[in-house]
Amino acid sequence: MNPFELVGLDFLIFYAAFAAGVIGLAVLYRRWGEADSPMSPPVDDPYLIATLRGGKEEAVRVAVMSLVDRGLLKLDVGSTLMGTSLQTTDPEAPGLVRRPIEKEVLHYFRKGEELLKAVEELQVGQACRDYVGKLTGLGLLPDEEAQARRTRIKVAVLTALSVLALLRIGQAVMNQRPFLYLVVLTGVSLYAAYRLSDPRLTAKGQEFLDGAKALFSGLRERAGSLRAGGRSSDLAWLAGVWGLAAVPALVFPYRDALAAKRAQATSNGSSWWDSSSSSCGSSCGGGCGGGCGGCGE
Repeated sequence: MNPFELVGLDFLIFYAAFAAGVIGLAVLYRRWGEADSPMSPPVDDPYLIATLRGGKEEAVRVAVMSLVDRGLLKLDVGSTLMGTSLQTTDPEAPGLVRRPIEKEVLHYFRKGEELLKAVEELQVGQACRDYVGKLTGLGLLPDEEAQARRTRIKVAVLTALSVLALLRIGQAVMNQRPFLYLVVLTGVSLYAAYRLSDPRLTAKGQEFLDGAKALFSGLRERAGSLRAGGRSSDLAWLAGVWGLAAVPALVFPYRDALAAKRAQATSNGSSWWDSSSSSCGSSCGGGCGGGCGGCGE
């Protein structure tokens, strides 16, 4: 069957089926190429999982939440959101934790610094780079070889979809037939192909993240019953695996402010304190009891 002999809806159906088939094969080929990777790490660091799930910025935010909850960081209550500053409560605080990212965060805030600026700057710190390097080495994030393979797949798929659409559009122009629906369908197909050919995580990484979520599904279900004050590492695991949005505001009142982006903070101008309840209690943020150690000790 010659697809260029199809007209109207028949060709659109053919193109949709062709696009779905090509994209599906590309996804399978990508996943097959990423399946042969080293063993996954043990699930023993909520900040590593936060980096996998949401990137370096997310790891910094979860670490800050943990340290605030454990009483190792204190908030400047009277400042606006853009001017919200945090400061360590004890000059010796970096020596009370064991995880490098917690040490870096505490060292950064030793003289008091603005929160959102800190989130941006701490992402380039050694601890976050080490997390990314570890995840890449384990095959959970794409390395250069995997990225090059993805690029080849993406180029091949986008080329196939574009060439078929352009040939058909050229035919439609010559025969003075409409092709608007084909343009829309092609745009949707190209977008889907672009996104599915190059996700942030590898197939192995997505599998590991899904496994972590299944492992901590019970923690998410009982999130509302968590208690404040760094009594356990539950809060850090909840935020690390599921994100800050999974943390109940009643457990950690400053959740929304901590998750705010700089542009959002500039537009609303509200204070961290005003956007939260007057309670300063919050649940455990990944520390060992009393804020004296890192998560998972």
